[in-house]
Amino acid sequence: MYIKLENDHDLAETLAAYITQTSSFKHDNCCFNFETPNARGCLKEIYLAPEFAIVLVDVETVDRFCLHTRMAVSDMVEAGFSLEGKVEFSMKGSRQDFDTYPGQGYLSVAGGEMDAVLSVPPGQHVRMVEIRFSAESFNTYSAFSDWTLPEALKKPAVGGSSKQSRKCACLLPPELRSGVETLVSRGFTGFGDLLEMEELCIDCTGGLVSFFRNGMGNTRTLLSSSDLERVREARDILIRRMEDPPGIRELALMVNLNDYKLKTGFRQAFGSTVHCTLRDMRLDKAFNLLSSGGISVTKAALDVGYQNVGDFAVAFKRRYGISPGKIRSGS
Repeated sequence: MYIKLENDHDLAETLAAYITQTSSFKHDNCCFNFETPNARGCLKEIYLAPEFAIVLVDVETVDRFCLHTRMAVSDMVEAGFSLEGKVEFSMKGSRQDFDTYPGQGYLSVAGGEMDAVLSVPPGQHVRMVEIRFSAESFNTYSAFSDWTLPEALKKPAVGGSSKQSRKCACLLPPELRSGVETLVSRGFTGFGDLLEMEELCIDCTGGLVSFFRNGMGNTRTLLSSSDLERVREARDILIRRMEDPPGIRELALMVNLNDYKLKTGFRQAFGSTVHCTLRDMRLDKAFNLLSSGGISVTKAALDVGYQNVGDFAVAFKRRYGISPGKIRSGS
């Protein structure tokens, strides 16, 4: 259906009714488009099975768009992928913010009574995908695909007595982002059949679960999305200053995090330590410099912050399986 509304109040009421009607995992395919003075775009939702749903969101805001919903949902796990735009999400009684930023992925566990406010700042183009599973269906996929929720999301466990919502967020690795971009760009009508789309959704969810499992290790700390944005800022600082990077404590102070959150955040966001992330960024930049030609191995090493060319050559060959001199010569 397509609805043109005169004001945001009507939109809020319509969306609230839509969410109430479609959050019970009914076996229907739904498509909802909206246009108002302050927001325009589309929200498309499809149910591939009674307990498995996909939501595509493509919304542009002129002014701030806000939606307040109250609803009860059965226990569910949601895998989310944000490609563009910032979405602010708060839930009454939650101990963490649920904001999502461009390039983030998240896993959340929710159930029971929910009193939530979703807000999109003005001038945003939001593109994102949400894949929802009932607790039972997620456990079924877990058995077949070796999915394991991060420890931090198992408290409370899905299907347990506690109904508090919890969430883990990370920065999407390139291989995951590519699959999600395919989902958004092709939409529901761009696949040969729904099975093809379902397989891609399962692959994206499995990749996200695996990234959390490998990147977070056994940590029980959940960082908020705003903390992860500070971690992203820290990485950007390292990129700009890789020839003379700040130490851990200085870097943490620069982005207003403590040392522990910075270290934990790098593992959650990038699946690596601060030191290893810096090393890999240095080597990647050196590879590009040497591949383009016109620069010596010594100059490339110094440009990315290595003072000892021998150490640089060893690290380079360990990462790429070839010496930096051979990259430069094109052999």
